[in-house]
Amino acid sequence: MVQDQHVERSVWRADAISYCRNYSRFHNSASYLDYRAALAELREWQAPYAAHLMACDFSEQEAYDALDSTFSFAADIFRCYDTQKKLLVTASCFPYSSSVFRLLPALTAMYHAPTDIGSLMTATTEHSRQPGEVAKYAMRYLPAWEHVVTAAERDAIMRNFAGNKDAVFYLAIHIDRLEAHFADDSQLLRHIHAHVEKHGCILPALAFTSVPELPQAQQQAERIAGHGGRIKSDKTRPVRHIDNYAGQCADMGEFHFTSLLCPGDKNYGRAVLLYVDDQPVGMLKMAGDSSVLGLHTVEDHQGRLPIVAGGVYGTSQEVIDAATRGMQDGRRWGRLDLADLPLFPIGFVWQNAGWPLDETESVKRIHEVREWLHNASL
Repeated sequence: MVQDQHVERSVWRADAISYCRNYSRFHNSASYLDYRAALAELREWQAPYAAHLMACDFSEQEAYDALDSTFSFAADIFRCYDTQKKLLVTASCFPYSSSVFRLLPALTAMYHAPTDIGSLMTATTEHSRQPGEVAKYAMRYLPAWEHVVTAAERDAIMRNFAGNKDAVFYLAIHIDRLEAHFADDSQLLRHIHAHVEKHGCILPALAFTSVPELPQAQQQAERIAGHGGRIKSDKTRPVRHIDNYAGQCADMGEFHFTSLLCPGDKNYGRAVLLYVDDQPVGMLKMAGDSSVLGLHTVEDHQGRLPIVAGGVYGTSQEVIDAATRGMQDGRRWGRLDLADLPLFPIGFVWQNAGWPLDETESVKRIHEVREWLHNASL
C-alpha cells in the first residue's frame, strides 16, 4: 500500500533532526544539504508551537529541544500507519496516553486540521492513566487546539480535567490563561474555579491570578498574611516551567521542617535564605532536592502572590547554583540577594506528609523564625 504522502513527508521532517546530526561531519555532502533544508522546513512548522512553549516560560532552546523530542517520537509512529484515522486512533491508545496532546505539533504538521481529533482528545482525558501528563501538554498547547474542537468537546475536555486532582493542578498553573481563553463561558470558568479550590490547588492559583473568583484562596491568603503581613515587589516571578523540578515526597516536607525548625538536627541551618529587597522571602534547603519554602508573602503589581509564607516552590538551576556556591565551606544559614527570583508553585508545606504542623502553627512558626533570622543580620 502506498503511504499517505502527508505521512511520508512528516516522517521526513521528523527524521531531519537525527539525520542532520548524523551528517554534521559531512558539511559538503548532498545528503547533508538535503536534510539541512528539511530541518529548516521543520523549524517553520515548529515555530508556532515554540512560541506557545516560550509563553509558558521555556527558553527558546528548551522549546525547540522539547519539540525535537516530540517529532522524533512522532516519526516512529508516523512510519507505521498509512491513514490519518489509524494514526490518530493509535495515538490515543498508548498505555499512559498524553500522546494526542503531546503529538499535536507533529499531527498538525502532517494534517492541517486532523479529523476526529476532538473526540479523541476527549476520550484521552477520560481514560488516560496519567491525567496530569495529559493536562500538562494540553495546557501548554491550549491556543493550538481549542479552536479545532467543538464547544461541547472543549467543555468535556476541561470538565474531565477539573474532576481529577492531578490534572487540575495544571489548570491552576494556567488559571490566568484559562480565564482569558474562556472569558465567554462563565459557567465553565466557575466550574474550573470551584474544582481548583476543591482539590486544594490554591497555591498556583494565587501565583497566577488576583483570584477574585476564588474566595477560599483569598481567605487563606489573608489568614497567612495576617500573621506576618506582605511586601510588594516585582522581583519574585511565577513561572509555569522550570529547569529544575523538585520532588514532592515526604522527605521534602521533613527536610524543610528539620532545616528550619529543629536546632540540633543535622539538617538545621543547611539552607540559604533568599533575599529580595533586603527581605528574606524564601529558604532554599540543601538537604535532598532543592526547593524553596516561602518565608514571606509577596504581592506583585498585578495583585498576584508569586510567593506565600508556607508555600513550596521550585526555582531555577541558576539560583540553586548561586546558592550552592555560597555554602561550599560548610557554613549554615547562607544568604543570597536576588534581583529576580523565578518560582514554580508546588503546594503548601503542611499538605506534605513529612511536615508535622497544621496551617496555623506552621505560619506562626515560619514567621517567628524568619524574623529571628532576619534580625540576626545574616
